Amino acid sequence: ILKNADFYFFDEPSAFLDVKERLHAGKAIRELAEKQKYVLVIEHDLALLDYLSDYVHVLFGKKHAYGAISSRLSVLNGINQYLEGFLKNENIRFRDKPIVFAKHATASEQKEPFFSYESFTKSYNTFKLEAKAGTIRKGEIIGIIGQNGIGKSTFVKVLAGIENDDENKLRLQYEIAYKEQYIFAENEGTAREYAAQQKVDSKQFKLACNQLALNELLDRKLSELSGGELQKLKVAITLSKEAELYLLDEPSAFLDVEERLRVASFIKSRILTSEKACFVVDHDLVFIDYLSDRMILFSGEKAKHGLASKPMSKEEALNAFLKELNITFRRDAQTNRPRANKPNSEKDREQKKQGKYFYG
Repeated sequence: ILKNADFYFFDEPSAFLDVKERLHAGKAIRELAEKQKYVLVIEHDLALLDYLSDYVHVLFGKKHAYGAISSRLSVLNGINQYLEGFLKNENIRFRDKPIVFAKHATASEQKEPFFSYESFTKSYNTFKLEAKAGTIRKGEIIGIIGQNGIGKSTFVKVLAGIENDDENKLRLQYEIAYKEQYIFAENEGTAREYAAQQKVDSKQFKLACNQLALNELLDRKLSELSGGELQKLKVAITLSKEAELYLLDEPSAFLDVEERLRVASFIKSRILTSEKACFVVDHDLVFIDYLSDRMILFSGEKAKHGLASKPMSKEEALNAFLKELNITFRRDAQTNRPRANKPNSEKDREQKKQGKYFYG
């Protein structure tokens, strides 16, 4: 951004950034265009793409075989046609089924409570996390949102029993499956061999591989897998274990848009049909909105203090979070996906006046 140029190209600028940082980056990139510069962005976060773009091109094809690019589309039509899987101008269908967002969360309040956890604190030398008590229900997914460095991964590690809380009182008497935030190739074996070592349910793992398109890479070495391939494998293994509570830390990292929504659909289906429970930490608002029944909002001061709310409705959590960022979202009338309002647009001003930073 600081370089003096006529054309600026950004390849996946949201990688490794939290939601707040992504939107700040989007705002800074958008300001370049307002200075009459040419800007091209490749991005997998649909909310960020919507926030910073005026027009989009949809890329489609077959992985490792060929790719094609659509004509220029408005950001609304481009993203919606991508989700539909059908390009109207070209009369091309590139996906069998549309990606559909539920307008409202599932009626999780009607589900049977699964377990409750007490409020707790976790302290380090210069950082302290305070978490309010909460309850999760059978077949429910609770999304966890907030900026980096305020204790989201620490919260999940305490639930998983990897870290102890300050009073050593949180002991969940449940079988837990946990996918860590940072993933890496743990040995030189193949993906199939690695999965066998993780004591997965073979029938469930086969189903996961089919849904996440993993079969073609099972005989490749872990070290040969890309970040996205390794991420999908880790998610498949975690959700194929016999457990009552599943904890997933940033499962959308390294995945493209199609893979993110496929993974979200798989997580949702697995938890709903098994009537187990799941916490998911992620920074992609579209991804986390797609799969969550309720949310936990993290606030605080980075690297100093974190506060985890009790589980709350998606609308309540997102409204509070976006108000802090001074950014408004609404649901698209056609797809029900969360859409970022352009800064200072009529819709942006209207929602801020009403105090509705997230209009569900």
